[in-house]
Amino acid sequence: MSEINLKLVYKILAILAVIALMYFFNGLLLFIFVGILGATALMPAVDFIEKKTGFNRAFISAITVFMVLLTLLLTIFLTFASVTNSFELLWENLPSAIDNAINLVETRIGNDFTVNWDFITWQSQNFTAENIFNQVIGITSLIFGFAASSLAFLFLLFYLILMWEDVTTYVVSFFPRKEKYLSHLIVTLQHKLGSWLRGQLLNMIIVGTVTFTGLYFLGVPSALALGILAGLFELIPYVGPTLAAIPAVLIAFLIAPEVAIWVVLLYVIIQQIESYVLVPFVMKEVAHLNPIVTLIAIIFWAQLLGVSGAILAIPLTCVIAVLVEEYRTYTRNKHKTQLPKKGLKKQVVEV
Repeated sequence: MSEINLKLVYKILAILAVIALMYFFNGLLLFIFVGILGATALMPAVDFIEKKTGFNRAFISAITVFMVLLTLLLTIFLTFASVTNSFELLWENLPSAIDNAINLVETRIGNDFTVNWDFITWQSQNFTAENIFNQVIGITSLIFGFAASSLAFLFLLFYLILMWEDVTTYVVSFFPRKEKYLSHLIVTLQHKLGSWLRGQLLNMIIVGTVTFTGLYFLGVPSALALGILAGLFELIPYVGPTLAAIPAVLIAFLIAPEVAIWVVLLYVIIQQIESYVLVPFVMKEVAHLNPIVTLIAIIFWAQLLGVSGAILAIPLTCVIAVLVEEYRTYTRNKHKTQLPKKGLKKQVVEV
């Protein structure tokens, strides 16, 4: 009995140690986890090309990572160009939009509304040369930090795709008694994580494309940037689509309130189609989590790891769910294999 209690204490301590590591080294661990996510999503394509063409795996891995880099740069360029146009449009139309809003409120409610231009002038005076210089330095540092992190991530992605078998074999070698079980566990996790990311990317592409098409036909400026934004915000469960709709509605309001209403309707329809048609079809191979469990997981990971935890809440929770299920299956099978041996011993004694 004491041995069982000791094992339970060891398990609890191990779980607490993992949580402590995730809290104190969350940046590094999330960086590695995202790299593993990307590698598991891209490896089936790399394996297929290697098998069909016979090309060197290092060459295929390098081309794959290069394509990821091109996609990232193209997305940033298109988003930046479109957002710049949006700010220009906003700056040109903001005074007339404010006047239209005031007239609309006065017509509906019948009160007089004025804009506190003194406050706006006071705010504009804060943009001194020193403040602008500090802002430029901060943005430059942010850009260089993002570039360095992206480059490091691409190298990690390349080596994980290239040497995944060697890495997993090395990790499993530390537990020779559990080698078969751990190898099966790694394959299961690889399949689940890869399926989640591939499904998530497909979901993002479809939602972004449909959003761009709808906004384009409604005549909303910067439809491309807003479509890309809608796709990217799909990474944040539940609140992501709502956050993506806010800038689209504001920009549409600059054109006319009626257009803003149509934009709201467009986003609601897309969200309903995504929830009831797209997600069940795209994510059919991924472990489905209860909505309450998902919400609790988002809050937990967000508290523990910040915004990155909220974005990665689903795959992190899927990992835990797979580990728990595999452990239950392992203990159940272990218990079943022990029962016949006891029965066999009893029969031998009776003979």
